[in-house]
Amino acid sequence: MTAGTKYVVMFKPSTKPEVVQDVTNQIIQAGGSVKPGGSTTIIWISAVIPDSFVSSLGSNAHIESIENDGPVTTQHSH
Repeated sequence: MTAGTKYVVMFKPSTKPEVVQDVTNQIIQAGGSVKPGGSTTIIWISAVIPDSFVSSLGSNAHIESIENDGPVTTQHSH
């Protein structure tokens, strides 16, 4: 597997499961790995994506956003 960065890939609400599977397959073929995400109100996957492939995914019309995966907080520390 190629080195990459861990991302959360968010899909637009109208995205069909086949499209999510196609993107998953593309990431794997590029040398990445994918963990299933959610598919109820928010459609997303968690993936390690080779750095050279991230920009290719950004042009996919079904993808809402690609963000670095990491801890999420709801409170600001003071």
